[in-house]
Amino acid sequence: MRGRGPDHASTARCQHGPEHLWELFKRDAAALIVGGIIAAAIPFVIVMAGYFIFLIPMVIGSGRKNESLAVLGLVVGSVRFLALMVVAMVVAVPLYAGLIRMVVRRVGEGRPAEIGDVLSCFDQLRRLVWSALVLGVVIGVAMIIIIPGVYLAVIWVYVIPLIVDRRMSLAEAMSASKRLVG
Repeated sequence: MRGRGPDHASTARCQHGPEHLWELFKRDAAALIVGGIIAAAIPFVIVMAGYFIFLIPMVIGSGRKNESLAVLGLVVGSVRFLALMVVAMVVAVPLYAGLIRMVVRRVGEGRPAEIGDVLSCFDQLRRLVWSALVLGVVIGVAMIIIIPGVYLAVIWVYVIPLIVDRRMSLAEAMSASKRLVG
């Protein structure tokens, strides 16, 4: 199953025109929209919970007369908030990948989209999070010079979809994405 080549049946989806894809979307609009809302809402709730649980008390406590306790509160609160941001990212990546799987199954396999598809990529959690982290760091560093960052972002646009659809490794998906983009 890993690293399936271009003969994979899902490549047939590339032959559909925009009208066909629009019809498929209209048939499954509710599942696709609700799935998108779920994929966006869960990480958002995690981040907002972190904001209210950690940052607000940290800011309120920073006005204390004991400055060493205020500084300690700021440091501890900041570390907790950053940890929660990492949790939000770890949750967001497989949810986003689940949306991709939902569309791939709908278009490539002809099966109706189901809201539960959004949760279907947690079995690839480690690979997806590692890939997102590597891509984010490499593209982010390359963005310092702008043009290389934009170039890498464009040629690697299909990395996560290829990992989800064809279960490729990061390196395989990076190469395949570059070939697809041309």
